[in-house]
Amino acid sequence: MKIDAKRLGVGCALGVVLLCGGQAFAAQDSPYRHGINITRLFDAPPRAGSASFAPWSAEVSPAELKRLREAGFDFIRLPVDPAFFLDADEAGAAQGMSQLFDFLHAAEADGFAVLVDLHPRPGAKVWSPRGILDSLDGPNFTRYTQFAATLAARLAADRHGRLALELMNEPQSPCVQTNGTDWTVYQERLLGRVRVSAPSLPLVVTGGCFSSIDGLAHLDVRNDPNLYVMIHYYEPFQFTHQGAAWSPYSRYVAGLRYPVRGEDRASAEDASRAYMGRANLGNASPDTAAAQSENQLNAYFSHPLDSDAISRRFDLAAAWADVAGLPHSHIIVGEFGVMNEGGGLGTAPADRAARAQWLHDVSADAAAHGFGWAVWGYHGAFGIVSNDASRTLDRDVIAALFQR
Repeated sequence: MKIDAKRLGVGCALGVVLLCGGQAFAAQDSPYRHGINITRLFDAPPRAGSASFAPWSAEVSPAELKRLREAGFDFIRLPVDPAFFLDADEAGAAQGMSQLFDFLHAAEADGFAVLVDLHPRPGAKVWSPRGILDSLDGPNFTRYTQFAATLAARLAADRHGRLALELMNEPQSPCVQTNGTDWTVYQERLLGRVRVSAPSLPLVVTGGCFSSIDGLAHLDVRNDPNLYVMIHYYEPFQFTHQGAAWSPYSRYVAGLRYPVRGEDRASAEDASRAYMGRANLGNASPDTAAAQSENQLNAYFSHPLDSDAISRRFDLAAAWADVAGLPHSHIIVGEFGVMNEGGGLGTAPADRAARAQWLHDVSADAAAHGFGWAVWGYHGAFGIVSNDASRTLDRDVIAALFQR
């Protein structure tokens, strides 16, 4: 198939570094193939009154790490909120760094590679993605760049050499920033500074649109054999985030199943009405919530979706990589998951089967394209482990991800 670079939005332009028919990236095996996001360790501020993070083993025990490795996961994507390090004094930052590397070394000892994901919280007062990107020479971006370079140097000096650094999680919501400096410009500056400190450390870059596939069209990449590209996949959002109170796109729907089939509409309408009857509608009136629910259901059922549709979306990412000369193994679907706690998915066998099927199709289609993947996530609303003392992995999810 002939790839039309202009149609994909990756044509050459002056003033940017982009591979267009030049030397391709060196193909190599990736250690980032079957991953899991582990939150609650370093992605939130320490508890009130504490000057450091809680021991990581309070959230995921050494035995749990071993179980994850035995289940088939070969890498961990570890979200780290940079705010702690950016606000801490020298002693506090050093202690936090020691705690971080204590976990990294424990994970490596169990055979994991680890992708350290700089994951600023969107709602943070200062160190949100928007706050960090104050200007190319702004104090916040300068401070963030210095921290990223320091961390990269520490990761590069690690004795195991199986660590990577993701420069920023979901840096901007628009695909292209039209009322200010675009993320890709910041990323060029950030990447260049970090490469001075860590010339060969695996680094992960991403585009806009919340790191979606659509953001790739505006992403420029270097001829760097140690560069990886991150994409997130939560499509269709109404299914993966159904009933999520924070989402304007899916908060008033429940009972959605996958694959998307028109004959399931009536049962989804019933489940959505029941869910709205017991959920917190916020500031919305019942009539407003009902109207939004109908709009969200219309959006969901207007585009029947199955594994073939997911594969076509990943085809776009693969075609983009081919134009850029990037090995498919250097694309990582670093977030994908289905909310199953506190939302509208339901707990009936058919609901659980729909979740497992979607997780299977995304991970299988990603692997078929040669991409790595990391499911979101271990804990929480999207978690695959029980929220009790047994810490039991969801057998349906494990079977779905690893096709057992």
